[in-house]
Amino acid sequence: MKKIFAKIHLWLSLPLGIVLTVVCLSGAVLVFEGEITRALHPELYRVAAPADARPLRPSQLADRIGGQVPDRCTWFRCNSPPAATNPAWPLSARRDANN
Repeated sequence: MKKIFAKIHLWLSLPLGIVLTVVCLSGAVLVFEGEITRALHPELYRVAAPADARPLRPSQLADRIGGQVPDRCTWFRCNSPPAATNPAWPLSARRDANN
């Protein structure tokens, strides 16, 4: 009886272990998706600025974006200042400030 249970345990644990491993690895990829993307595609997160370029204030940036796409965005809000881990300024854009 002990040998039968050992065989059942072996043959049930192998496929379940493989499934559990795949679930854990895919979950880890999803959790670290941002970091993986930044590592694999740094050009999406960094732009080389010209030597004479100056940073724009958020209001100037909003005016420029609004000028380029006037029918799409009329209101901008800066969500938070950049952090050390994410040096970009996150902005929200909407058609109307009341929506």
